[in-house]
Amino acid sequence: MLNDVLTPTSFAGLKIERPDTEAISKLNMLIYGEAGVGKTWLAGSASSVPTMRNVLYLDAEAGKATLREHPDVEIIPARRWDDYISVYNALRAGGHSYKTVVLDSLSEIAEQCKDQVMTEMKADPENESRDADIPSIREWGKLQVRMTRLIRLYRDLPMHVIFIAHAERVQLKTGKHKWMPLLNGKMQMKVPQIPDIVFFMYNQEVNGEQRRLMLTSQTDIAVAKVRGAAMPQIIGADETVTMETILNYYNKNRSEKGN
Repeated sequence: MLNDVLTPTSFAGLKIERPDTEAISKLNMLIYGEAGVGKTWLAGSASSVPTMRNVLYLDAEAGKATLREHPDVEIIPARRWDDYISVYNALRAGGHSYKTVVLDSLSEIAEQCKDQVMTEMKADPENESRDADIPSIREWGKLQVRMTRLIRLYRDLPMHVIFIAHAERVQLKTGKHKWMPLLNGKMQMKVPQIPDIVFFMYNQEVNGEQRRLMLTSQTDIAVAKVRGAAMPQIIGADETVTMETILNYYNKNRSEKGN
């Protein structure tokens, strides 16, 4: 009883948790960029990292061919909204060998979510005359709630979670343009707030050679962040970035930030 008073395990009926002090952290991250920059390949490279494999890849976009260099990745062609719910429930239940799950891409998953929302709308006889291709404010609201809930659920799984999204250049109210994940409406601002890590991936010539670069912190031109660790603003200029590179950077600089 005395130990419970000195070291309480709950307060106000809620469980008390302690800060994460493990040497190796679980990554939950969003990688976004234009088509063809290497997002799928990068996520698949997790299969070469002992602490990240086995890798389960939820393929919403028929990106299987891009994973040829990572033959150990196990792929589920996810074509319906319910597929993501079923996989989440199975991962949460445990009893599997997966240490990493990849969702590729959030942009396409949002379209599948919209299809589900519109199918449900049309199932109501009162909506018989409604166009199944034109969501109302109500349907857009449902889409946003379901997508953000799904992303939070996956983020909180006890494993590495990698979200992938396409990118679009958005004009801000100031007139300036900024790269952001290709998502509808308010999700474009809300979704990057959910994971601990958001990287903008792009190709650029460095010393006469095309390099895949990762922007890791917010700038005027793109949304990016790393929560809980200090990292170089750009990685990839002098090395090929893989998931092992990212994991090593994160854990090293997380440790240093803690000191």
